[in-house]
Amino acid sequence: MLELSKGKLTTQPDRHTGRGLFFTSRLADVLDLHANATAFQYRGWNRRNWFKGKPIARQGTSIYLAIALDTPRTLDDVLRAHSIGGDGYTFDRTVVPLQLMTDSHTGLESRAQAKRVATRLHSFRRAELDFTGVPQVGHGFVDELFRVFPHDHPGLQIVPVGMTPRVAAMVESVVSAG
Repeated sequence: MLELSKGKLTTQPDRHTGRGLFFTSRLADVLDLHANATAFQYRGWNRRNWFKGKPIARQGTSIYLAIALDTPRTLDDVLRAHSIGGDGYTFDRTVVPLQLMTDSHTGLESRAQAKRVATRLHSFRRAELDFTGVPQVGHGFVDELFRVFPHDHPGLQIVPVGMTPRVAAMVESVVSAG
């Protein structure tokens, strides 16, 4: 789900852009995705988050989509929301909901986790890392994402959002030392 939430994910990059499911989820009021004994739901009114759901007992992948007849969302608005300036359809901005990598037993501590977050971010010009629901992070995780990775990808702007004071303090300690 972490990779799907970024957008531009496809198994056939020569034939597809990886925008279909991503932008469809952003147009929906509710999108339920079930695959491999897991389930996630994207809610149009809560733009930044995928929520874990109860998977259906079925083989394969199932997607359920609901759009209100009076939805205010338009394709134009959704496409422009993912361009940096908001004035075109260039898909150069993404938001990564880091809560998808955590649960009651797993935090965001390691460089390996940070490298997983950073996968494919180089295909964007701006990546907002959404820490909503993440109470704290480890130094290695933050150092990899905010010092090491940007050094290798200078054209990418990485912006942390939704931070608790503890997370913000750790990010600031790395950024100011870097």
